[in-house]
Amino acid sequence: MAVCVVWDDEATKQTLHYIYEGSWTWDEHYQAIKDGLALFDTVPHIVDMIVDMSQSPKFPPGNVFSHFRSIGNLYHARAGHTIILNENAFLRSMFTTFNKIYKPNRVTGKVVFVADLDEARKILVQLRQSRLEAENKTSS
Repeated sequence: MAVCVVWDDEATKQTLHYIYEGSWTWDEHYQAIKDGLALFDTVPHIVDMIVDMSQSPKFPPGNVFSHFRSIGNLYHARAGHTIILNENAFLRSMFTTFNKIYKPNRVTGKVVFVADLDEARKILVQLRQSRLEAENKTSS
């Protein structure tokens, strides 16, 4: 399968890591989302996501905006931030345009594009710290 999902941090299960390699299909993509939703249901806390598309040259045929909309509607209720590994300017542009037209209500965390996995993990540490500080302020 050219798309899979695994825990990025098996010990704490705070981050799901979606990995896209080579050419893939929308069916493989939706199966990975289904598998990810099942993993979400194994823990009681917010889970952030790393979507690694750095080894995938392009999207499969089909209306990408329609699929973006479906993806947004499939976010788990405890989905946190989404970090996307991809340096493709076209993808970033499409995503920005999509968010201006249609911002799915289920996407409540930040969505950030980065160049590599180390940067993704560093940003998640910062975003989690900010989330924790915000939660502490509201509970005080």
